[in-house]
Amino acid sequence: MNFNQVILVGRVTKTPELKTLQSGTVVVSFGLATNNIFVGKDGQKREEADFHNITAFGKTAETIAQYVIKGQELLISGRIRYRSWDKQDGSKGYATDIIVNTFQFGQKPKNASAPAQQEEEAPPPNEEDIPF
Repeated sequence: MNFNQVILVGRVTKTPELKTLQSGTVVVSFGLATNNIFVGKDGQKREEADFHNITAFGKTAETIAQYVIKGQELLISGRIRYRSWDKQDGSKGYATDIIVNTFQFGQKPKNASAPAQQEEEAPPPNEEDIPF
């Protein structure tokens, strides 16, 4: 049996940007910070942040790119992907990503501006204008 599942709730560290791969697949990558609060050996309450690389593809990527902003809270459900590559200097590079399966919007930051107003629709016709 195999199982690779991660659930994170945190805040977006950079506004996601949508890119298109050569294959035509759309992808969005961004950072997510999660906080861990604990009591240290000295009895003092401490807080540490972990930073995660998040990647989404397809319609999920489009939705995230359109509606998510820096500082917004997100719940991410996905899988862990480890990758490596050869750097130009001959050494190996390593990265760990979370590949999004599903997500839920959380609160936007308090200083976030309201979304742009869409054009108003024309008012409904006056009933007197409708011929019988």
